[in-house]
Amino acid sequence: MRSDAIIAWSLLVIFTVLITLFLIATNKSEIKDKIPLIRNWKVFYCWLGAIAFLGGITAFFLPIALNSGFNKGDDGPTLRQLLLYTTGGILGVITLGETHRKNNLEKDKFDEQKNQFEKQLINQKENLKEQLNSQLESQREQIAAQKEKDNQEYNRQVHSERRSRYSNAIEQLASKEAVIRLGGIYTLVGLVDEWLADEGIKETKVRRMEGQVIINNLCAYIRSPFHLAEMRDVLELETPPDTYKGDFSGDQEKFFEEANIRKSIFEEINKRITVDIDPDNTNNRKIVGTWSDFNFNFSNAPIFYFLQYLTYVNSSFHGAKFYGQAFFNNSHFFGTTDFTDAVFYGDAEFDDAFFVGNVSFNWAKFNLSASFKSAFKQKVTFEGAQFIKSAGFAPSLFEGPISFKDVEFSQDPIFIEHIHIPDAHPHDCLYAPAVFSYKTKSREHNFSVSSKSAFGITLGHTSFKNDDYEIPMGTMIFDPDSWSKKENNYLDMSSPAK
Repeated sequence: MRSDAIIAWSLLVIFTVLITLFLIATNKSEIKDKIPLIRNWKVFYCWLGAIAFLGGITAFFLPIALNSGFNKGDDGPTLRQLLLYTTGGILGVITLGETHRKNNLEKDKFDEQKNQFEKQLINQKENLKEQLNSQLESQREQIAAQKEKDNQEYNRQVHSERRSRYSNAIEQLASKEAVIRLGGIYTLVGLVDEWLADEGIKETKVRRMEGQVIINNLCAYIRSPFHLAEMRDVLELETPPDTYKGDFSGDQEKFFEEANIRKSIFEEINKRITVDIDPDNTNNRKIVGTWSDFNFNFSNAPIFYFLQYLTYVNSSFHGAKFYGQAFFNNSHFFGTTDFTDAVFYGDAEFDDAFFVGNVSFNWAKFNLSASFKSAFKQKVTFEGAQFIKSAGFAPSLFEGPISFKDVEFSQDPIFIEHIHIPDAHPHDCLYAPAVFSYKTKSREHNFSVSSKSAFGITLGHTSFKNDDYEIPMGTMIFDPDSWSKKENNYLDMSSPAK
């Protein structure tokens, strides 16, 4: 081997080793940091430089090491050229690869930044949405709070004004002028309607309580004494009796004015209570209306005017005094009705009256005739009552228990009536007795009058639906479920008690 070839191989190996060591040093940070010259060099560029340098050294020394000639026709120049081309190709491929890698990194970085940006936009959008919703909710709450505050202030003003009118109306009731007192009545009635319709008060119970307070004042006016009430029989005459003391015309005017004022209260109540009658059974009736849940206390009231064709609910006439004729004909009574200790100085008529609820005439005193041609759907008691004149209970309907315990009759009580039929033979009469529901057993009734009574109740016996009944003589048992719309009466009845 030629000496120059040996030298070429030696140099080629030496440079290859040096380049290898250089590359190792550049790839190990602990070595690279100790060499100031290459400390800041990038690895990629170190590799490019090393490959280029190695390619150049190889292109220069390898043809020499292989004894390739450089004369014309020798392969040395060709080999050197191929090595340079190869080195350049390798460098180009590496550069392209690095460029591609950088592009991918840039793309990934861009995609990541894009995703982060999109996430930020979404987060910002959600945050803005939450902030907007929060602001809207806050504004709604503020508006609602302000509205509630305004409503409360408005309601306060309305209620204050309403109570002011209430106070003025109460003062009007004490006026000497009838027209002013009547105006006070209508004001109070209107205030009850306003309280019931007040949407500013959510609880129905509270509205009714406010209305009941005014109702109590109207009832208190009915209960208030009136000095001319006891003179009804005289003041309703066209001319005064010779023994009359005082201004008859003036007293008459005051009497009728006050009677009309007090009766107007009952009429206004009646306008706000409606009776709902079942078209298939007219004996099935219920009450509706805005005032149907109130209680009406007329206890100890002086009554000196007619009260027929009206509807009453939860009404107490306990201890009331009825001067002159007391007509409750064609009236309806719902709820608890109380005439306990009432005194009727004139005729008392409850004909065609309809009672739905328990009724008490206990210890009532009837100074003249009393007529109860009525329908009692539930319990009715006359315990301890006094009938100074006639007492009629026919034709009447009793669906619940009835009690005449300790009653005093001055005449024989009437439980059978014979009604003359128009245009018929004088002897042809309609038999109209009191009737009792078969659903109420005899033991639930009490027909034992007082030992002081001049007359008792004569009882008879009848059978109905396989049961025996002891009821007043001549009266009958009926089935309350046997109503006939066509006949307008009950079809299923027993024979008269004997």
